[in-house]
Amino acid sequence: MIQVSQVTKRYGGETVLHNVDFHLETGDFAMLQGRSGSGKSSLLKLLYREIDADEGTIRFRQIPIGQTLKHVLRREIGIVFQSFQLIEQKTVFENIALAGKAVGRPMAEIETEAMRLLDRVGLRNKKDAFPGTLSGGQQQRAAIVRALLNKPSLLLADEPTGNLDKETAADILQLLKELHEEEEMTMLIVTHDDLLLTQQQAKIWTVEDGKVHEQAIT
Repeated sequence: MIQVSQVTKRYGGETVLHNVDFHLETGDFAMLQGRSGSGKSSLLKLLYREIDADEGTIRFRQIPIGQTLKHVLRREIGIVFQSFQLIEQKTVFENIALAGKAVGRPMAEIETEAMRLLDRVGLRNKKDAFPGTLSGGQQQRAAIVRALLNKPSLLLADEPTGNLDKETAADILQLLKELHEEEEMTMLIVTHDDLLLTQQQAKIWTVEDGKVHEQAIT
């Protein structure tokens, strides 16, 4: 699904990623680990085109990612962030609906899919609540629904448990694993929490010294 070949990314005079080779197969449940500042988030941003590589190529479904229109990527790639990125002045449903509106989906279709997913994550009764009234775990569940609304084939999660306590973090990781199977999608989760890596069977990648190294499936 994703092929990263000889990719280098620099910020000013600092090379964060150097000649990285990385591939993600369709259906993978994978984790990307590494110390803070190792380049994990930069690699994710390259995959959803928030930033561009200085050298090398990235292909999504065999097509160079630079040739893929961004509105197509919004449908194909869902993104979950550490900071939730919910708009405080909008309800849970309104936050989720924004993802569908961005790609031109009809409101009736948005509502049907949003309610299906809210049911699945246990937030149907919070659809009219504002983010500030929710716990961290509830906010992340809402953010996951938003990321899944357009039925992406790939979900990228950047430190999705970083702002949560250990028990809630474990719950969110278990939810992601279940959704990976139920929704039949490919999933890549960035984390620096070694404990989380031992809690689910996953393909593990480590970012170190600007390189990405594959480990055995845990």
